[in-house]
Amino acid sequence: MKKFILSLFLLISSLITLISCEPPSVFTDADLIISEIYFANEVYSDAIELYNVSEESLDLSEYHLAIYRTNVDSPTYEVYLEGNLESNECYIIASSLASEESKNIANLVSENYLNNGSYTIALYKGSSLIDIIGTIGMNYDYADGHSLVRKVDKLTGKNSFDPYDFIRYNPHNLDLLGNALNTLSPEELLEGPKKDEAYFSLPYSEDGLTGSGGIVKVSLNHNIDGDTTSLNYPSELLDLLDISNGHSMRYLNVNTPESTRTTDPWGRQASAFTSSLINANRNELYIQSAIGGALKENYHRLLGFVWVGDTLVNYALVLNGYSTLHPDEFRNMTYKGISYYSFMYNAELKAISEGLRVQGELDPYWDYENDVPLPMD
Repeated sequence: MKKFILSLFLLISSLITLISCEPPSVFTDADLIISEIYFANEVYSDAIELYNVSEESLDLSEYHLAIYRTNVDSPTYEVYLEGNLESNECYIIASSLASEESKNIANLVSENYLNNGSYTIALYKGSSLIDIIGTIGMNYDYADGHSLVRKVDKLTGKNSFDPYDFIRYNPHNLDLLGNALNTLSPEELLEGPKKDEAYFSLPYSEDGLTGSGGIVKVSLNHNIDGDTTSLNYPSELLDLLDISNGHSMRYLNVNTPESTRTTDPWGRQASAFTSSLINANRNELYIQSAIGGALKENYHRLLGFVWVGDTLVNYALVLNGYSTLHPDEFRNMTYKGISYYSFMYNAELKAISEGLRVQGELDPYWDYENDVPLPMD
């Protein structure tokens, strides 16, 4: 029975991975692309930005947007463009329901631009599909209230959507609308968030129950597994949280395979990865609470972000395929306008695309037939 359950789990995991990954995208060699979807709130997108990637002026009357609502194959709304767009310039379409700030910088205000972050938006030149966000006929919450800004190295139209082409910014970032810029290069994005000095001026917590975003230096007591570490804390934190040194810290937004009471594939490697990160720079070990987030979970372990030097261990686990991404985004925890969670979301997309470790790779030190670990080198 145990073998059957394991086989079923592996099959379901494989299917989930296949569903999670978009089908191979086909480049359309488009001269106009969708470069940003801007959310001024978390319900409806205010505006969409198009970008002329060609070296020529474009006659926009040849182009239109088609917006497909959930589970329909025909467009519910269409927006026809007008005027000319010079090379390397942006064209902004704002909803008639948008904020005045968005409408004031828009080239076109349309009552037909309606998008809740799951409606598919297709850009056509004549009858040819040249770029798309979402998947026609499917419900895909690709934005979830985030502004999507295309990465500067992904300025190419495609006829199937690849979320890895975009950075998910928190809403309200109007500064990025009207230009094809980002606050981070692709290389910086993959490096992950860095410790912002502003967080050091915040308290870890003011009430002992919820986080205030502050960063506190701690020391290692002992390593436990991939997503849990026993730490020693400064006296003021011990009193505030009513804990003793050696209390466990459970990492937020990650979920590594088990390696303590039970053992799962990749669990021992995840534990070793976390231990190696911490041991390599254990004199620069910090914890950070999540603004508005609970400080403890059901097992009374602390919850937080763990930094080693300038590396966020939570992020490194996801990027390297040792952990899946656990929900509950804390949008106030940001670096350069991007939440820690969005950094990890981007890292998980990369790990999925590579089939890295828990995202599709078989553990070489696991006997899948007998569902037991094998000796490691």
